[in-house]
Amino acid sequence: MFERWKLKRERRNVIALYEKAIADCKADKNKDKDDLECLYVEMDREVGMADDALNAFESDRLFDEARKLDVETPAINDADGLWQEDYYTHRRFLNAKGRSNVRRLIDAEKLRRFEVSTLWVAKVILPLLGLIIGILGALTGLLAVLRHKP
Repeated sequence: MFERWKLKRERRNVIALYEKAIADCKADKNKDKDDLECLYVEMDREVGMADDALNAFESDRLFDEARKLDVETPAINDADGLWQEDYYTHRRFLNAKGRSNVRRLIDAEKLRRFEVSTLWVAKVILPLLGLIIGILGALTGLLAVLRHKP
């Protein structure tokens, strides 16, 4: 449940850790530019890994929702540029464009299902309810006329 929050927190912690190390390296006059550049490269790699983990989690979440709604998802071998591969683990997941595409399909399916369910209310239940109320009103009026004594 808190997996997304944990991944974002991990990313923030990595950035904070490396920013502190970079500040310490800049403050230390004995360090040269290579040490600072090495820290920047390591920070970029670690943040990239955290971003890939977050993107893979979001991709998995969307796939689960699409599977539940029976929505077509893009095939892994599509050349539409919807997939991204993790550099370190070689795991494939949807990139931002792919997630947007799947999210749009999920929203369209949810809208279609909502329209089908409201169709029953608008086309069957409301007219039937109106008919029943009309009949009850007519019966009430008829009873009032029949019971009225001059």
